[in-house]
Amino acid sequence: GDLHLRHVLVDGSCHATGVIDWGDLCRGDPACDLAFAFMALRGRPRSALLAAYGPVSPATALRARAIALRIATMLALHAHAEGDGALRAEALAAVGRATT
Repeated sequence: GDLHLRHVLVDGSCHATGVIDWGDLCRGDPACDLAFAFMALRGRPRSALLAAYGPVSPATALRARAIALRIATMLALHAHAEGDGALRAEALAAVGRATT
């Protein structure tokens, strides 16, 4: 329930290379983990992740989008307050991805 932009490592080409911070790993609403698909991906990559995950109901997808939007917005506000321009830009991009 805690997979978001600050917990995914990427290389210089923005390819995912790892995941950190498993502190909130638990069995819960799949929308919490699927939120990453809506925050970080669009188009074919998002479709591939969702297809590999298995059946996702429209209600779960909607909750995942809502969670993605909430997390990305909170990250953008935090980054703005801290003066972290790179995180702010990525969080705002995630807001856009979550709404498309």
